Amino acid sequence: TNKYYLYKKQRRVKHSSDAWEDVIPTEYSIDGGGTQPLVLAEADSEDCGYSPVIVPQYKWVDMNINTDYYCADCSASTDKPKIEYRVSGGSITSGANCNYSSVLEASDYSNANIEYAKVGTCITSIGERVFSAKTNLSQVLIPDSVTSIGESAFQGCTSLVDFTMPNSITSIGQYAFAYCVDNFTSFEIPDNVLSISSYAFNFCTGLESITMGSGLTSIGNYAFHQCTSLTSITIQNSVTNIGNYAFASNKITALKFSNNLTTLGDCAFQNNLIKKVVVPESLTMINFATFRNNKLEYISIPTTITKIGTSAFSKTLLTNVVIPDSVTEISTYA
Repeated sequence: TNKYYLYKKQRRVKHSSDAWEDVIPTEYSIDGGGTQPLVLAEADSEDCGYSPVIVPQYKWVDMNINTDYYCADCSASTDKPKIEYRVSGGSITSGANCNYSSVLEASDYSNANIEYAKVGTCITSIGERVFSAKTNLSQVLIPDSVTSIGESAFQGCTSLVDFTMPNSITSIGQYAFAYCVDNFTSFEIPDNVLSISSYAFNFCTGLESITMGSGLTSIGNYAFHQCTSLTSITIQNSVTNIGNYAFASNKITALKFSNNLTTLGDCAFQNNLIKKVVVPESLTMINFATFRNNKLEYISIPTTITKIGTSAFSKTLLTNVVIPDSVTEISTYA
């Protein structure tokens, strides 16, 4: 996908003036090179053998500093819909036209009972609450022009079953898929996603497995909290931060940490079924209630750890723990 900038053509009002006006009818240019098109010049006719200095009579101007956008097909953006959708028993309906806007908004279509949606190729971002609480929505098609999914974009879409996140996505907003309840059983995070924001999949109670992409670095607070069917997760070595309660109150049985993990939040894996933990050497402390209330029978603590927080391993099945000399503080109820 290329980056494009939109310009319009202007003409000089008078031959020698610095005043300009839009060409009528308006002419536009979409430049794929990322730089403003060259100034268009027209020479004056020679008069009595004198050849005047050529003064540019036309130029291309940036319509707005914020009008750059991505699209898979930039041949004609204004007359293409930002979204096509269908309600139960109805036919496909087109929403608002692109008009060089790259963000899909909730106001771009008008029916609360939507069950199918196809996002237009002029869209780079799915905005806040675009499909929030659309309980009949079961299928969404997203093009690879989209790079971000906004806050609460699909929150409460309890019927959503047919959804594939394109590899172009780099960020997932807060509550983006929260409360998608029973029908969402598996999810694959693309390699280009760098962060999963707080509460992104909170209370997705039907979610059973997650595969995380190789580019992911941060998992926010409560990101997968109360996904009560979740048993399997794969955490890539790229992950450096796991937030508070990120995977709390699930049914995870096995866990392997990233070797680059530097932050593991409070209660991150509280209330699961984990039996074995090997703490990575990249960590320096085990925080409050990180592994509280698990089926933990074995834990390996590296010599990089200096502090073990309150209730870190409380309510587990541990009977024997080796504490390295590096640990200088063990909090109450650890």
